[in-house]
Amino acid sequence: MANFSKKEVKLSPREVQLLHLMCDGMTAKEIAYKLDLSVNTIHFYSKRLMAKMGVNRTVDLILKAIEEGYILSK
Repeated sequence: MANFSKKEVKLSPREVQLLHLMCDGMTAKEIAYKLDLSVNTIHFYSKRLMAKMGVNRTVDLILKAIEEGYILSK
């Protein structure tokens, strides 16, 4: 994984919201329904988040979000 700090990676409020929903275990279809967006839009946001965070898998994205303080571990 790339070494980014929270100061370098700026996430929009919508991206942080998406991260929270992903961490809650929601699928792209469930997130799309909840946010009144298309599944394709959710996939686009997810890919953009992964690129910003320097990861290639959803699990790594969630771990990185926790590590960077965007998500509090339970």
